[in-house]
Amino acid sequence: MKKYFSTLLLILNICLVVTSCGSDENSDDHIYTPQIKDISIIPDKFNLILSENPEEQDSVTFKVNSNLGVDITATSRFFVNDTEIESNKFIPNEIGTFQVYAKYSDTGSGRELTTDTVTINVLTDTDELYYRHKVLVEDFTGTWCGWCTRILYALEIIKNQTNNVIPVAIHNNDEFDYPGRQPLEDYLMIEGAYPFAAINRKMIWNTPQHNNVSQPINQILPESPIGIKINSSLGNSSGTVDLSFSFKETISGNLSYAVYIVENDLVADQKNYNGDLYGGVPVLYGFVHNHTVRGVYGNIIGNNLGQNATQGSEITLSNLAINYTCENASKLQVVAFIMNSQGKVLNVQIANGNELKDYEYAN
Repeated sequence: MKKYFSTLLLILNICLVVTSCGSDENSDDHIYTPQIKDISIIPDKFNLILSENPEEQDSVTFKVNSNLGVDITATSRFFVNDTEIESNKFIPNEIGTFQVYAKYSDTGSGRELTTDTVTINVLTDTDELYYRHKVLVEDFTGTWCGWCTRILYALEIIKNQTNNVIPVAIHNNDEFDYPGRQPLEDYLMIEGAYPFAAINRKMIWNTPQHNNVSQPINQILPESPIGIKINSSLGNSSGTVDLSFSFKETISGNLSYAVYIVENDLVADQKNYNGDLYGGVPVLYGFVHNHTVRGVYGNIIGNNLGQNATQGSEITLSNLAINYTCENASKLQVVAFIMNSQGKVLNVQIANGNELKDYEYAN
């Protein structure tokens, strides 16, 4: 009986070890076949000023990418207000709002895919311009997480397509661990399975992320009524940040904001379980990790803005003190964003440390 009981304990211990090893990493080993499931249209600007001289009129150029991150512009057709145009360039001749989309015929499946519609505004004066809209991606990751290279690779693809997606990497249980992450993980209801990424805090980035790069891109809006200005003074372990929020419209409800200090060019070996990424090697030696969270101001979930956001107003917050760790202070950046009363990110901005980032207007 004693021998039987010892054997049973051994089996239970083995089960507990196996369970605990898999609790923090998604054990999804499914091999995904790359398929074009949807396509995105990306304009090089959303707003144009109508010129009095037609020969000097500015234009907007469109690019189309598949969910796999492949540029399919050359084989796509473009429509402005439901009328097909000759190329991927649109030159307006009147003020107004123009709805633009593209179509692509997938020879593999025989399906015709259509992008979401983007709005192009043709204005008479720069005073009418709103602010540039950007999308926040919070990537929960670790150097031990072999499946997390899906998000790393996807973010590299997106970076080559647009500057309007701002990622932050929140590391867990590795050399870049951010210990204050738990309240945010609880808030987002992460159940321990990595990789995990949240888009504007209200959308989960679908896996495999490198086959769904269009998902965060499709959240980019033509403009935002909220502008964000950032200035900072950052040292080796602490610093201060000044923020200003400018409002073109009245935003109702209690707004909140958050500030990350992130560091680029951190080097550490990265596990890789994806045979179709980075040559399929199991360990990416000397991998460069960017936009890594090193510090947060106040509450990671959000800090109450404490003032009414009315049309034409500006709210300034000065000397926000932040402690952080870093390897090289010259590689630090500040990421600041503003959220509505439901916690959705309305706009986000990034600035190099110790540099002023002024309001950025949509164009």
